[in-house]
Amino acid sequence: MINTYYVQAAVRERMEGGLIAPHFDFIAGELEREGYSHEGIRRRLRAADVFGQWLVKEGLSLADVTDSVVKLYVAGIPRRPSPQRSKGLLPHIARGVHRVTDLLRKHGAVPPQPHSAPLVVDATEAFLIELDRHMVQATGLAASTRRKHLGLVRAFLKTTFPNAIPDWSLLRPQHVAQFIQERAENLAPTSRMNPIGGIRALLQFLVQRGQIPDGFQGAIPPVREWKHAALPRHLTAEEVERVVALCPSLDPKSRRDRAMILLMVRLGLRPSEVTRLCLPDIDWRSGNLLIRAGKTHRERLMPLPEDAGAALMEYLTMARPRVDRQEVFLSLCPPHAPLHGAGVLTHLATGLLRQAGISMIRYGAYVFRHSAATGMVRRGASFKQVADVLGHQSLRTTAGYAKLDLPALVQVALPWPGDVR
Repeated sequence: MINTYYVQAAVRERMEGGLIAPHFDFIAGELEREGYSHEGIRRRLRAADVFGQWLVKEGLSLADVTDSVVKLYVAGIPRRPSPQRSKGLLPHIARGVHRVTDLLRKHGAVPPQPHSAPLVVDATEAFLIELDRHMVQATGLAASTRRKHLGLVRAFLKTTFPNAIPDWSLLRPQHVAQFIQERAENLAPTSRMNPIGGIRALLQFLVQRGQIPDGFQGAIPPVREWKHAALPRHLTAEEVERVVALCPSLDPKSRRDRAMILLMVRLGLRPSEVTRLCLPDIDWRSGNLLIRAGKTHRERLMPLPEDAGAALMEYLTMARPRVDRQEVFLSLCPPHAPLHGAGVLTHLATGLLRQAGISMIRYGAYVFRHSAATGMVRRGASFKQVADVLGHQSLRTTAGYAKLDLPALVQVALPWPGDVR
């Protein structure tokens, strides 16, 4: 099979005499089955050959290969300078060796990975696991919110009990007040309430378990928050179209990016709602999208705009990998895993905004959601309508966009006293 990927006789002869040569057919066959491109398979066969040469040079056999040996091999390969990565970019012979090692292990040429010792969970982590279970059962908080709360509680425990197992009989109200105040001071005015949620969940849990007296929640100090002090980050209609135009549907990545961007721009979807979208959620007959319950535990049915629907159809028919997965948006590289979390869209949005020449204090994908909401408010949509589209639980969340409806604000502004202008 190596003849399929290397046509030069000298190269084939050298590779066929290498340490990993007996396993090339298996490696190539598995990569073909997983959907790797011709060039991708060539690169990984090359990585396998160079890795085999290194093993021979070091006096090692395939039976000696472990994750530590692979890490040592990769560490010895110099990185290429890259403006995007401060540490530089690993060449393909280093990036491909991990997949090669997995396939060699699957083929029985490399010893199986030894079973790791059972993870020892200390008292603090065991407590956090119980707290997480409580937040699921008692409050039904979303996973992302629970992760934020647990990170805050972990920091609180480290600050309050730095060298010992938490002893709740030693907890005092001043510990709670001081921690929240110090955290709040380092946050933006609109975010100073953030530390309270995690500490409140902790105190409620401890009260329920009888480890602190009821009423301890009163130790949480009042934190002054200017929730609507700042304007929501948003783009003008012209800026939005400039960003959309940067995804011209010329290649699979552009088609995928254009579909994702248009869903955020036209419907105001959260980045996580875009990446969670599955094929059964699209009703082409009625032209609707089903947005599954997420942060607010509410499902909602959204009409699919014409340009977003066309971009989505183009991606599905011309660019999406042909794999048996339900998720709509997949990685373009084998094994074509689903895109997870908001990080992919945050990176995409930041790159497009900078490419469009749009300067912002803080970049991110949520600017498209804010822009969609701002446009709806300025076109006369009620707060209830905007809240339904965005999936807000409270109209107070939507009220922040009222400040951007300048024509309406002019109508309610009081005249300036006197003749001063």
